[in-house]
Amino acid sequence: MLVRDPVKAEEFARRGVELVHGDMTDLPSLIAAIDGADSVITCAAGYTRHSPQDTTHTDTIGNRNLVDAAATVNVRRFVLTSILTCDKAPQVPHFWHKKLVEDHLAERGVPYVALRPGAFIESVTQFGGDPFARGRLIYAGSARVPFTFVCSTDVAEYLARAVDVAGVDGQHIDIGWTRPVTVEEVADIAARQLQKNRCGRQ
Repeated sequence: MLVRDPVKAEEFARRGVELVHGDMTDLPSLIAAIDGADSVITCAAGYTRHSPQDTTHTDTIGNRNLVDAAATVNVRRFVLTSILTCDKAPQVPHFWHKKLVEDHLAERGVPYVALRPGAFIESVTQFGGDPFARGRLIYAGSARVPFTFVCSTDVAEYLARAVDVAGVDGQHIDIGWTRPVTVEEVADIAARQLQKNRCGRQ
């Protein structure tokens, strides 16, 4: 596992994961870190950082560097966590940056598959604590805007499987529920499930 700060990944180390040090903005460190690796799975996303500079550097320079490093050491497959509809949103920097990484992978001739998940449902259901225990769902955005949600655990499984599945090189695979739903609908589903669970315990 590539880490910039090994202290933050100590739990992985305790589970037997080998940690290698690297910095997305430092190409030589990335080449050294992944040299000898069979494949690369990346979930790197600058928007999770607190610094606006980190956002730009990770999503642009950092991801391009990782692609260049993968090309240099000839990895068998590069699995990219992209974003649903990223190719249709040039006005949204974080989305468009993912599309540019996909393009760079193709330009460099790196065997890759791009998984494009929708919005993580955990960003709604875990905001402010467990909504089932609390009895209400708290959300900071508009409750009436529909999203194509995904579960982060499902995406993690798909990323792992994408390393070895045949016939997907160069593909962009959309991941999401069968239809977009609003946060209001999510709250209704949760309320019905909570009521069902309560009735089942009686």
